[in-house]
Amino acid sequence: MRNAEKKSTDIYDIIASNIKKNRKKANLTQAQLADLTEYSHEFIRRIEAPNVKKYFSIYTLVQIAKALNIKMADLFVGIDIINLKDKERWIKFIFFCIKIK
Repeated sequence: MRNAEKKSTDIYDIIASNIKKNRKKANLTQAQLADLTEYSHEFIRRIEAPNVKKYFSIYTLVQIAKALNIKMADLFVGIDIINLKDKERWIKFIFFCIKIK
């Protein structure tokens, strides 16, 4: 399997992919999502960009989920807990986010 086809186990990449998928489903551009969240277009672009280190806060995810009119849990679709590094920390993080929805 080529690297491009390999499924990511990086939680940031998976969340970024879910943001992009839900943004497109809502028929929003990156610029429109940026306006709705009050983040810069550059920030949204970098979150969605492949092969770029991503770091964003829970607050950022809350703002994006609200702007996309989705549940926080929708941003975590496809995350395989078993393959995540530092599993215990991410399990707590995910359950915390699901409670926020």
